[in-house]
Amino acid sequence: MVVIPSLLLIFSFLLTCSYQHFTPNTQKYERLEKWGMENGLLKRKIELKFFSKYEKYYIATEDIEKGEKVLSIPKKLFFDRTLPKSKKLKFLEDKILNTNGTLFYSDLSKEQIFNTVHLIKLLKNRKSKVSKFLEPYFDSFPTDLSNFPILYEPEELRLIRNTFFADIVRYSKETMNEEVKFLRNNFNFTLNIEEYTFYRVMLVANSFNILGINVLVPFTDLFKHHTRDHNMKWEFIKEEEMLVFEATKPIKKGEIIVMANREASNHQLLFFYGYTEENNYLLNEFKVDILHPYFRHQKNFTRRFSKHRMDILNDTCIEENIDVYNEICEYYDYNSGDKLRGYKLMLESLNYYDEDNENVKESDYFTILVSERNRENIKRIIELEKIFVKYRLETLKKRIKELEESHVNNEIDKDNEFDNKEKEIDTSEEKTKPDEIQIVDEEKIENANQFVEEVKKDDL
Repeated sequence: MVVIPSLLLIFSFLLTCSYQHFTPNTQKYERLEKWGMENGLLKRKIELKFFSKYEKYYIATEDIEKGEKVLSIPKKLFFDRTLPKSKKLKFLEDKILNTNGTLFYSDLSKEQIFNTVHLIKLLKNRKSKVSKFLEPYFDSFPTDLSNFPILYEPEELRLIRNTFFADIVRYSKETMNEEVKFLRNNFNFTLNIEEYTFYRVMLVANSFNILGINVLVPFTDLFKHHTRDHNMKWEFIKEEEMLVFEATKPIKKGEIIVMANREASNHQLLFFYGYTEENNYLLNEFKVDILHPYFRHQKNFTRRFSKHRMDILNDTCIEENIDVYNEICEYYDYNSGDKLRGYKLMLESLNYYDEDNENVKESDYFTILVSERNRENIKRIIELEKIFVKYRLETLKKRIKELEESHVNNEIDKDNEFDNKEKEIDTSEEKTKPDEIQIVDEEKIENANQFVEEVKKDDL
């Protein structure tokens, strides 16, 4: 009899702990909404609903008609580089945005680097006016971004270790390490790499490009996102300085509000936004920088090739990346003009990928060390790459066959050309022989005539 009360007590304790763990989330979002409404936020016919520990989305509280506006967020609530900043941060901003080099490969990356440092500084200095104003928004930031591959646990990284996607993750980690080193060495910032990576990832996932500026907007991460099945779009109204969300189709009461995301492959969705979509087999977006497959499993691989990246989706990838290909050929002492050899190397490398992917078993996805929300994403990535590699193997084999046939035809043409020349020589010989005979005959006739003339003289 003592066991039952004990079990009830334990159950009650676990339920209370779970409730206490869950309740603060609802409270901080209530505070966020109150802050927004006090500063010009307009919201109608939607409310936030919690589905699980990780899933919280806006749902329709009433039927919503197509074209109806449900949320308007004023510009004053945005976080971007136009916010007031200290002289030190202003100097850093000017320095980064005007720096050229391999580390700063685009204006967008420059802005994201600065925004990350700016955000971390504001989070640490809560006494500034900007920090105090944005505090409800800062407090609503996620504390767990483990669904983003850059922050995967070792066991999760192990599952994707033999994919092209893993190369993207590794390269991005190296890039962020280089960014932190640059900031430490040039500005004496004591940045923690884990902290920097966390907020760098969060900024990329939640940023909007508004009027050419990279902007972090509160409330937008409370929408569900999808590339195809969406019912909401956004637009920045410059005159009103508002980010407005408008229904693209009728939405029934209780339905989840889904914001349109850009068309992208699951590789891009998982890397930038931390999720994948079912039945998304898009391959034409597989042009994210990836390590060239020649380097896969190569014993003589050296770091000097780590910056060389090529698009392996295109059937004419060697022709379009001839400079990189020539350097590879020079390193391996191959003839740079031998494209057939290049495609065979690529085929050999992709066969390694194919074998590695086939070695991943269904049971591997269900290891206790793999997060439940990451399991499906990892599985979709590996399945997509299996399809991709099979497709590439087929196209490469076809290309190699065409080149081999072309080489054979060229050899046949050369042989035919040689045979034709031989025939021409034979024909010319046949033509010259009668002439030679004729000349000989004429000499004989002339000699005979001379002999006859001499005989006639003797007779006389």
